[in-house]
Amino acid sequence: MHADPTAPIPSMTFPALHAGHCYASSCGRVTLYHGRWQDLLPLPVDAIITDPPYGTGWLRGGGKVGKFKPKKEGAEWDVFDVSWLERAPATVAAFCPANRVWEMCQALATPHVLKYRKTNPPPFGYKCEPIVTSKPPRSDWEKEAYNGDNPLHPCQKPLPLMGWLVQEMTEEGETVCDPFMGSGSTGIACIRANRRFVGIEQDPTHYATALARITNELAQGDLFLGHNDQALHQAGREGATK
Repeated sequence: MHADPTAPIPSMTFPALHAGHCYASSCGRVTLYHGRWQDLLPLPVDAIITDPPYGTGWLRGGGKVGKFKPKKEGAEWDVFDVSWLERAPATVAAFCPANRVWEMCQALATPHVLKYRKTNPPPFGYKCEPIVTSKPPRSDWEKEAYNGDNPLHPCQKPLPLMGWLVQEMTEEGETVCDPFMGSGSTGIACIRANRRFVGIEQDPTHYATALARITNELAQGDLFLGHNDQALHQAGREGATK
């Protein structure tokens, strides 16, 4: 039996932070934390679906649609680290740099590798990106999606891509956590796919972006429920969060 997605999450289920560092929706379906995963995980959730830092220092963004402007930045948060998996639930799906797939697979008991195929890969860049999961998908092992133009986060992933992962890895009414929330696309995908969501983001700018996007999405009510596949596919080229 699926969990009831409309049932409020008990107030004591998740840890409380100082005022301004935590948001809980009135419907009980979304909880957001401005903080670090190290201070919050593990949480009582059904799955983690996330795009963690790759540790490459390369970010992409800016320019017009279809234009790529890679740049090297040594951001403090940009460190590839699989230790968060020690605090993860049984179901996990995480994007991963191609040269670190084996390392992430070794951290899981039953690893599987899915594929994100980009319809507009950057010049001289990778056409595909691996997604390491703890269980096989229900149907497709790869998803083709437009790579976006990163208007909200330097490492954004397309919303249809995140929606596909949410629906392949979880059931309606379950709770998904993204400990590297970025601008909140996993949360948007969860709302539209009738899942509950817990997001963690340590960067104040990205947290504010995610909070604004998600509260705006919630304000639309259950517009997308019952039309999940159509809504996610029609999202087309909307740039979703990391």
